[in-house]
Amino acid sequence: MARSNNGFIGASANTTSATSGFTPLSSIQQNRSYSVSLVLVGGGGGGSYRGGGGGGGAFLASTSFLSKGKTFSIGVGAGGAGGPGVAAGTESTFNSLSAAGGSGGNGDSGGAGGTGGGTGGSFVGGVGGTGSATSITGSSVYYSGGGGAGGLNDQNTGGVGGNRGGGIGGLGSGNGSINGSGGSSNTGGGGGGGSANSQGGPNGNGASGGSGIVILSISAKNYTGITTGSPTVTISGTNIILSFTGSGSYTA
Repeated sequence: MARSNNGFIGASANTTSATSGFTPLSSIQQNRSYSVSLVLVGGGGGGSYRGGGGGGGAFLASTSFLSKGKTFSIGVGAGGAGGPGVAAGTESTFNSLSAAGGSGGNGDSGGAGGTGGGTGGSFVGGVGGTGSATSITGSSVYYSGGGGAGGLNDQNTGGVGGNRGGGIGGLGSGNGSINGSGGSSNTGGGGGGGSANSQGGPNGNGASGGSGIVILSISAKNYTGITTGSPTVTISGTNIILSFTGSGSYTA
């Protein structure tokens, strides 16, 4: 067989020309994907029957690269039920990322918050823990506050919820039951604990935790406008903000 170019057929032996016409991999990746900032907040835990508040849902702030043309699923965690029958909140998700729900109140003890979430207040009348703040929407907002604990008899008021979203514990009542208040919707706040009564009257029920939220911040030049689940769309500077309060998707 005939050979040319020092043993290479149809190609120059000049090695400097072998890479001409090729785009570096990093540039190809940039053309096929783009980065977004995001915040995930899990659902808050429920408050205890006559006791502690629920923990705030986990708070996750991150950056993710999205492949163009791919659809990314989004799930928003529900708040856990209040006691009796207290339950933890459920997780919020974006693609492979997740933020766990907060734990429910455990008797006199407040529920543990997810990572970045506030712990529920402890009985009697304990204040819920502070959650975490983000400015992804253009202004600073707190999420994932712990729920306040219930009060005792008519001597103690219920504990207030953590900085943002945590429910207020039930106020003490001489002969009646006062239920806790629920964590605020789409904040991941823990539910307030119910009041306790040592004078022969009934005790108060704990309240449900608040549902979570998923927020995406996307450069306007990359935003496709292809979504499901009806997110709230706002503008912050040169970015489009998508706030999902229920399950949905975004196509990059």
